[in-house]
Amino acid sequence: MFIAFIQSILLVNSCLIQNCEFCSPSFPDTCLNCNPGYTRDLELGCSPSQFHESSFYHIENCLELKDSSCTQCLEGYSLAFGRCEPICSSSDCLCFYPDTCLHIKRSLCDSSKCDTCDIINENCKVCKGGFGLNELKECVECIDPNCANCNTNFNICEKCTAGTILEGLNCTYCGTMNCGSCSESTKKCIYCAKGMNFDSQGYCCDSSCLTCSYNQQTCSSCKKNAFLDKICYDCIENCQFCINNSSCYECEEGYEQNYKGDCVEKGCKVKNCLNCLNQDKICLKCIEDYVLDHLNHCCFHDCKTCNADSPNCVTCYDGMYLDEIKCKSCSDHCLTCSNFGNCLSCANGYEIVSGYCNKIKTKESPFKLPAIFSVVSIFVIGSISVFVWLILDKKKIRIPVERVVVKPKHEHPRENNRGIEPIDAFEMVGLYNIQQINDSYSHAKNSKRNSARQNHPRNSQEKINPNSKTPIYVSVPQSEPVEFIPSNPPLNPTINNTDNLQQKSELPDISKPIYEHESISICNFESIVPVVHLDEVKSYNGIEVCFTCQERLDGNDEVRALPCGHPYHGKCIYNMMIYQNRKQCLSCLRSYF
Repeated sequence: MFIAFIQSILLVNSCLIQNCEFCSPSFPDTCLNCNPGYTRDLELGCSPSQFHESSFYHIENCLELKDSSCTQCLEGYSLAFGRCEPICSSSDCLCFYPDTCLHIKRSLCDSSKCDTCDIINENCKVCKGGFGLNELKECVECIDPNCANCNTNFNICEKCTAGTILEGLNCTYCGTMNCGSCSESTKKCIYCAKGMNFDSQGYCCDSSCLTCSYNQQTCSSCKKNAFLDKICYDCIENCQFCINNSSCYECEEGYEQNYKGDCVEKGCKVKNCLNCLNQDKICLKCIEDYVLDHLNHCCFHDCKTCNADSPNCVTCYDGMYLDEIKCKSCSDHCLTCSNFGNCLSCANGYEIVSGYCNKIKTKESPFKLPAIFSVVSIFVIGSISVFVWLILDKKKIRIPVERVVVKPKHEHPRENNRGIEPIDAFEMVGLYNIQQINDSYSHAKNSKRNSARQNHPRNSQEKINPNSKTPIYVSVPQSEPVEFIPSNPPLNPTINNTDNLQQKSELPDISKPIYEHESISICNFESIVPVVHLDEVKSYNGIEVCFTCQERLDGNDEVRALPCGHPYHGKCIYNMMIYQNRKQCLSCLRSYF
């Protein structure tokens, strides 16, 4: 029994027929029983069975089976080590069926792995793709899984699979896994395998990935609407960012989460609208990449108007034309057009030439340059003439003649008084002359009053010589003001009412400081005013005598009148501020300049 068991093992191991469990002891080229799922075949030896027999053990042509061994075969078959062998009438005949001798020798070469068999169909010469011959001349898988062809030797790769490059005897990836085709010159991936896409780093990733690693089949990050779990999976519908397929934390534009966590459409029903007025069909703001037209529809950019249910353009702005569903710009300087190369109207200064707007060429007048030269010449000559006239006009000298009349007030009616000559400030008039005036006031009640009237008879007029250095004495009674015949035009009035002088009491005493320039004539000045004797409180830096400045000298840096503007006594100028060693008038008469 033991010997029979050993013989059966040897018979099984010596069987060269593919998918055969047990070969004939007499004829090793004949299979007596095939592996589960296969059945005996005349040409192949064993072929896939048409019946589902892989779930239980089966011995072909067996009538009774016991413990994985046949005890009784069908008629025409005999037992051989627990299997059923066909009975042949001749010992020199190879029988596949009982008493049926085969005259065609069956091929022992496995056609499923072998591409080319030898002449006697016993051994394989060239294996199919992915397979190579081993030492026993059998076709086995190539040792490199990325090898596409190792036909003659399973250890030597001749051609690599797509996405890999042959380096020596091995196949390597060309920059990334999942590559569809590599460049042999640059050794870089040309395009990814089916279902794969390049990420931003040039790696071939699953189509759901945003980025992935070089040598891993997993995603590094995902696009919107997806979450990462080795690869990227879609979020729930209308969800922009989520943690898993059931938890959304931000919905897409136009959607909001309900109490269940689902993203549902907002109440606004206008297409591509983000916010509506009172959940009505009046859109207030469109979603990104859309603009609101005057009909409150959300349109494509550059549309003037569109329909409520579609963002496709219906009308376009000036300078654009409708191209199917969008507005495109006309050519340069074109106001209206039917397409880019067919302008209908141009901007000012342009004309249509072959469907485009070209600038209108104007002929320049031959008289243009001479006319410009003439205008410029006239302007220059006129400017020079005005400048020369201004210089000459400033150098004119006028010698006015002023008549001074001293008249008692009671001898002339009020209606004959045309005005009182204003008493304005002047700069440093000789105090000697002013002192004479004040002496006349202080002795008005004495006999000099009569003398003054004799010296100045009624309606008498005296001419004042501007170049005279002789002091002028004017006697004015206390009760009668000094009247001057006003010049034409009148001087700036500072006292415009004779009653003001009548109401004044005796003039205050006048201190008489030493005056260096007594040669300055009173005729050089516009008017004179009495010198006011100031007390210590009203004095300025110890100076107690001031003269009222002319208005135009106030703040004039060219004339030393800086104390003018003192908060206590207004516009004043002092004795020591006159120009030293120069007989220069600080305020000329109105007719001089």
